[in-house]
Amino acid sequence: MPEYGATLAGSSVAIRYSHAEVLDFLNFLFHDVHCPITGACEAVLNISQADTPGQYRLIVGKEELGRDNLGVKFAAIIFDWVIFNLLNTNSRGVAFHAGAVALQEKVILLPGKSGSGKST
Repeated sequence: MPEYGATLAGSSVAIRYSHAEVLDFLNFLFHDVHCPITGACEAVLNISQADTPGQYRLIVGKEELGRDNLGVKFAAIIFDWVIFNLLNTNSRGVAFHAGAVALQEKVILLPGKSGSGKST
């Protein structure tokens, strides 16, 4: 299976996929952090076609994380998995849980816990 790499602050994850439409979906989601895998990676996610036409399965090892079409719900599961695995063992960078506002070439970061109102 072809492999798609996502890299952040020296950590990488591999996403193996079976169809060209999955590659297009991954490019849409991760074009900013896409990088070919050149060494060891933190984790591997497999995306393969499900029995139902138009649906795909997300598999890590022997565990199925989800099954759906290439839409918002599927993207959310992939994002959660990728972000967790990129940050879980990260020792080279800093991760913020924050909202941000940009105005006139300046940015304000609003760090805070989930549900604290950053997006609002």
